[in-house]
Amino acid sequence: MNFDLIIKNGTVIDGTGMPRRNIDIAIKDDRIACMDQYIPQNETPVIDAKEMMVAPGFVDIHSHSDFLWLARPESDSKILDGVTTEICGNCGMSAFPLRGKILERRTQGLAKYGIAPAWQSATEFYDITEKAKSSINRAFLVGHGNIRACTLEYENREPSPTELIQMGGDLEEAMDAGAFGMSSGLIYPPGCYAHLHEIAELCKVVREHGGFYATHIRNEGDTLEGALTEAIEISKRSGVRLQVSHLKTSGSKNWHKIKNIKLIIDCARDEGVDITCDRYPYLAAATDLDVILPQWVYEGGVKKQIMRLKDVNTRKLIAEEVSSVYDDAAWNGIVISSVNHGKNKWMEGKRISEIAVLLNKTPLESIFDLLVEEDTRVDIFLFSMCEENLEKILGWDFVFVGSDSAMRANQGVLHDGKP
Repeated sequence: MNFDLIIKNGTVIDGTGMPRRNIDIAIKDDRIACMDQYIPQNETPVIDAKEMMVAPGFVDIHSHSDFLWLARPESDSKILDGVTTEICGNCGMSAFPLRGKILERRTQGLAKYGIAPAWQSATEFYDITEKAKSSINRAFLVGHGNIRACTLEYENREPSPTELIQMGGDLEEAMDAGAFGMSSGLIYPPGCYAHLHEIAELCKVVREHGGFYATHIRNEGDTLEGALTEAIEISKRSGVRLQVSHLKTSGSKNWHKIKNIKLIIDCARDEGVDITCDRYPYLAAATDLDVILPQWVYEGGVKKQIMRLKDVNTRKLIAEEVSSVYDDAAWNGIVISSVNHGKNKWMEGKRISEIAVLLNKTPLESIFDLLVEEDTRVDIFLFSMCEENLEKILGWDFVFVGSDSAMRANQGVLHDGKP
């Protein structure tokens, strides 16, 4: 048989769980046609993979490149990491639907990348993806946060029956357009205002379309067990397949909970719940700085959030609540990874504790002032996990590796932040 290409002398890891082995791979018509200890070369072009690993393209099960690939179709960082498929739309945040305040917010945030959303619905977004170029494959989830914001904006209340029907309509449209499922981010606004019943009802729509529910659960530290149990209950009530995003025990005082978390998941699986998890291979979470704030501060959207942070009396109340959750040592574990305004770029790569000393302010004063100056758009790394638990979680057979990251590039508009 004539082949188009042969990869020789490589160490093959095929993703099936089999031990690595040294074999040749022959390609025909863009497909693997043969794998053997030795494949004759003849006149076939050869790639010599000596001292290299050869593996199928990786699937990044938890990614956030929803918009950025439009600015950089080459998807440099993903390709260089061996990723050929990524699942976007996680943590309740997706590229669709976009209406009202969430469209306004996304338009403002994406302007620096030269991206102006020219769509509102999932169908319109998918029309654009079909015409756009990309070096890798992508599947998209629809964010519960988007669905909620399009109907309730950033109000802290339950939807009326009519509003829940409207939310279900947006979800149905997204699933029909091609979404693989729905995600939620229950520590972020507006998802943090949703109750179990609301999410379970929407997950019934997801189940009917054969999709799955991926969730950044409501708490990953002090009340982790309850948050995980809530996610499992949503799956039980709706019958939807469940994916727990970036499973972790956050905060040193919670590291011991790893055994109980495994027990809760195993019991749910024994009861027939279709539950899997994903986890990134590092000890710091990437998130937004304002995630430390009490949920009531987010109510009404960003403008009201900033007003509360500026008001002296309200700021005192916020500081009291934050201090009851985070001790002084916590500020040494939060690193600023990205800001927007040039005057604050010096903070990138520095810990909150360092910044506070340099500014001659308290850590909370530094945080609140920075959030106001940056219109709340501040990205951070939150160091809160331990290596031992990371290794345990990655060793569980129902856990998939994901980056929890958007794509980056070594040049252009996506070359910002640290890293």
